[in-house]
Amino acid sequence: MSETDFRNPRRRGRPPACPPDVVKRIIELRSQGLSLSAISNVLNQEGIRTPGGGARWQKSYVDRLLHTRYARELIDELVVKGRPLVSEPRCGPSGPVVEPFSS
Repeated sequence: MSETDFRNPRRRGRPPACPPDVVKRIIELRSQGLSLSAISNVLNQEGIRTPGGGARWQKSYVDRLLHTRYARELIDELVVKGRPLVSEPRCGPSGPVVEPFSS
């Protein structure tokens, strides 16, 4: 390796394909205690497209996204700031209470 390789702080690998606000939304929903399936249902109801441009989220997409390096870094950032990642699920008469999206 040359000297310039050590000075370049760029990340290696493919850049994140999912917009940061969507990743944050998914982490937010997970921290509210929603299951992967419930998160995919919320994203579908909100009309948020998948990173590949698809119209329907599946729980496997949500799971895969939560295990990306980018999502793990955001999760670590939240844990470091003292916010718990997963809280007790809040339930209303018709199921989990989903906080509205705020950007």
